Amino acid sequence: MVLLIAGGSGGHIFPAIALAQRLKDLSYEVYLLTDQRGERFITQDVSLFDHVEVLENFSFSSGHNKFYLKPIALCFQIWLWIQQTRKFFQLYSNSAQAFFSFGGLMSVIPMALGWFFYKYDGKKIKFFALHQSDRVLGRANRFLAKWIGIPVVFTGYPETLKVPKTVSVIPVGTPVRKEFFKIPDIKFENGPLGILILGGSQSASFWSKVFLNALELLDESHRQAFCIFHQCPEKDLSYVQERYNQLNVSCDVRSFFLSLPEILKQVHVVFSRCGASSAAELACCGRGGFFVPYPYAKDQHQDYNAAFWVSQEAGWSCPQSELNEEKIAFFLQESLEHPQRLLYTGARAKNFGRKDAAMAMIQYWQNEF
Repeated sequence: MVLLIAGGSGGHIFPAIALAQRLKDLSYEVYLLTDQRGERFITQDVSLFDHVEVLENFSFSSGHNKFYLKPIALCFQIWLWIQQTRKFFQLYSNSAQAFFSFGGLMSVIPMALGWFFYKYDGKKIKFFALHQSDRVLGRANRFLAKWIGIPVVFTGYPETLKVPKTVSVIPVGTPVRKEFFKIPDIKFENGPLGILILGGSQSASFWSKVFLNALELLDESHRQAFCIFHQCPEKDLSYVQERYNQLNVSCDVRSFFLSLPEILKQVHVVFSRCGASSAAELACCGRGGFFVPYPYAKDQHQDYNAAFWVSQEAGWSCPQSELNEEKIAFFLQESLEHPQRLLYTGARAKNFGRKDAAMAMIQYWQNEF
C-alpha cells in the first residue's frame, strides 16, 4: 500500500490525485489521508483510492473566533489530528510501503508520527518523501525536512528556495492529472476568444470587479468576441452574472469548475493566481496564463512561481497592487488584434509541462528503495 498525504487545498490535493492515477496503473493499493477541506476536491476521483481517511478540522463556534483563541484552537486541532492519525496507523501502517506528502498543515502530524513510530519494515526503513510544487519550500514541508528529518524532497521547479541542505532534492515537476494531457492545442477558428478566470481553489473576489470593469472599457463589438468562463466566490455569483448580462458578454459563471479540462478545451488564455499546481496544469495543456500572484503569502511563493513562467516567455504576470482595469483592457485588446501571441505563449508553456512528473517520483522510489 502507498499512503498519500495532502492538506485541504487544491494545490495539495490535485498533485496527489495525479500520483494516485499512475500508482493505480501499476496496480498499487493507494490510500489518501486528507482533512475535511480536501473532501470536495476528490468527489470525482474518490473511486481511485482504496481508502480515504478524512481528518476533522477543529474551530470554535461562530462568534468565538477571536484572535486570542487561535493558539488554543491550534492546540485542540493538533491534539485531534494526533488521535485520529494514531487510530488510522494502528489499522493500516503495517501495510504501507511508502509515504508521499504534498504539504499543508495537516500533513505534519501523519508524516511525523509515521517517521518516528512506523518507518521500519522489519530492519528496512520505509520510503518517506515530500513533494513541493511551489518554488519556495512550504512551511509544513520545511518543518518536516528540517526538524523531523524526512530525507527526500521532490520539487516542481528546477530550483526551489528554503530547502535544507540535509535532504536529497529531486526536481521532477508537479504531477498533473491525465485529463489535462488530452486537451488539444490552441486553435483560432471562426469563433469567440475563450477566457478562463480562476481564483485558485479558494476563489478570489478581486477579479469580480476589476475584470468586469475592464470589459466595460472595450467597444461592444470587442466584448462580443469573447466567451468567458468565470470562477468567483459564491457570494459574488449573482452580481457577476448580472454584470455580464448588462455587458452582453457570453459567459459561464460558477463558484467552482469541477470539469476544468473540459473548460480548457474552449479556452485560449487563463487569468489566474499562480499556484504551482494550476500553472503546471496550464503548461501541460499548452495554455498561457496571465498570473496575478496572491499578495498575502508569507513567503511570496506565487511571485517566484510567476517569475519563472514570465522568464520563459510562457506567461504574463502583474502584481495585484499594480493591476487595474486599463491594463486588463489593453491585454484583451492586444489578444484580439494579435492572437498569435497567445499561440506562442501557449507553446512556450507546453515546452515546460512535465507529463512524466508522477512517474519520475515512482521510479525514484522503486530504484532507490
